[in-house]
Amino acid sequence: MIATSFGSDLNSLIINYYFWTDDFYLIFQQAFNVTYKKFATYISSHSGRLLFRACQIFNSKFIHLSDITQKDIHRYSIITELDNPSNDLLDEWAIYCGINN
Repeated sequence: MIATSFGSDLNSLIINYYFWTDDFYLIFQQAFNVTYKKFATYISSHSGRLLFRACQIFNSKFIHLSDITQKDIHRYSIITELDNPSNDLLDEWAIYCGINN
């Protein structure tokens, strides 16, 4: 992924201080690439990542505005209480997700 524009505000600021935007793009692209590689290496394999993703269900916008697969309670089994849901919990889940039937 390569940045091709900083946006007009940042471009104006760079130009106002008489710097070359091409120099800034090169520096920031290199910094972004280093950061992205570290992110891809460490974050994607972090042990807390799945729990972090599962916690999104506590934001009702995530459930109601996301695709239908996000409403599957079994996707969040990393949360112990949702691993083996009772019928009562499934009923509450359906109400929370706005699922009819």
